[in-house]
Amino acid sequence: MRVAALIVAGGSGTRFGGEIPKQYRRLAGVPVLRRALLAFLNHPGIDSVQVVIRAEDAALYADAVTGLDLPPPVIGGGGSAGVGTARAGGPGRQRRRWRSDSRCRAAPGAGGDP
Repeated sequence: MRVAALIVAGGSGTRFGGEIPKQYRRLAGVPVLRRALLAFLNHPGIDSVQVVIRAEDAALYADAVTGLDLPPPVIGGGGSAGVGTARAGGPGRQRRRWRSDSRCRAAPGAGGDP
């Protein structure tokens, strides 16, 4: 069985604030997205990693992943077929997109719920 990690990094970061989305902000000099990608790229149970980004973040993404062995990112379309929308909390809260697939599960040793 092959295991792929799908990293959905298409958020705008408006609730977090700042000039750029939080996935591209630097933590101790390293973009947050790069830290997450390195964890999956270095995990022995992960065969491939694919990232989904917003088109307008292409330059930020390119800077964050320089030198990493990744396929080109998928450009998220927000609200495309098969993607549901749910509210995080009550009225006025940020809308979040999600996709549910019973075949998706965490790799052994990756942490989190199965």
